[in-house]
Amino acid sequence: MLSLSSLHGRRLSVCLSVACLLSMTESHTAHAQDSCSDILASGVHNTYQRVDKNDAKSAYKNALCDDKSSLHSNGSSVGGGASYMGIGASGHADKSQVDQMASKYCSSNSSDLSDDDFHTLATQTIDPFIVDNWRQCMAGNNRGLFGNVDMNGSDLMLTLEWRGFGGVTATKIAAPPQMTGATCDVGTFKTGTELKDTVAISALCHRNGNDAVTFVFNTDAGSKVLKLSAIAPIVTSTRYAPKYPPGWGPNGLHDVVVTRTDEGTQFHFVVEYTAPAAPVMPPMLPGYQAPPWQNLAVNIYENHTTGGGTTTLPPDLFPTFTERYNVGDKVRLEFHLPSQYADPLDGWDLRSCIGTSSSCTPSPNLLEGHTI
Repeated sequence: MLSLSSLHGRRLSVCLSVACLLSMTESHTAHAQDSCSDILASGVHNTYQRVDKNDAKSAYKNALCDDKSSLHSNGSSVGGGASYMGIGASGHADKSQVDQMASKYCSSNSSDLSDDDFHTLATQTIDPFIVDNWRQCMAGNNRGLFGNVDMNGSDLMLTLEWRGFGGVTATKIAAPPQMTGATCDVGTFKTGTELKDTVAISALCHRNGNDAVTFVFNTDAGSKVLKLSAIAPIVTSTRYAPKYPPGWGPNGLHDVVVTRTDEGTQFHFVVEYTAPAAPVMPPMLPGYQAPPWQNLAVNIYENHTTGGGTTTLPPDLFPTFTERYNVGDKVRLEFHLPSQYADPLDGWDLRSCIGTSSSCTPSPNLLEGHTI
């Protein structure tokens, strides 16, 4: 509690009315929420780098009103799909809350996203360590030792600030800061540095790779721990129908769907189609009888065409598919392909074929197509 002696030498305005006291309390609380909200806004940018922290609320509203957003994926909770600016691809937003907010904000005359609703969505879909920091700020009513991290690629802007209370208008750093996952100019936060009331000090740090980052600060008034989660690899999937070349006849597959997921050094493929009827074959030698078109086998193969000719990749690059199919059965094949073999512009041609020992029905090139 502030004493009269601690106010010696200051100009003091005395507020005695109930209305005045309520106004001061509401103003202070609003300031605290606004300052703590900056932590969430930083967290949105840190988690979804394409979103400007100053535009976080409107970005979340756009994601909320985008029916393709991962905020609207099926299930009791959602997350992990495509989304506006990536929002929703990290964490899991409660679907019932998302649906209620979409009804509230996505009409033609809707208002801006409220602070409370923004907090609800952000705290479910950003780095949980940043959410913990925000909750500590709110619980302390924005008083005491405040810290925040703003990320821009591998650059980290680290901020530390004392926000006085109880007559304590400053504190000092009591020990050198500790950190993992990043390097900083620790001279900014050297032992004995004074943190004055509401005067922030900042340092530019560099993140070392994609591992988790932790900063620990100890001051005369307590400690502050700031954390960033490890950066998960960005996994993107594309679903498409292969491109059928001109003149693609009845003896080729026609209902192929490919789902290709980029995993960095390789692609994960899921190829789906329906086992076709027997191909129309030209007349054969007298007495020749083709094997029955049943118990059909499938395989995957790839050719590479350059100016020097065409070569076929070793078959052991792909798994052996042992399941057998009959006409009308649904075929689903899963396999991986190294990234260096996956660009059709470099002459790579990946195909599946289904049939018997004497003939098979091929797919078009599985590496190119039209998204669906």
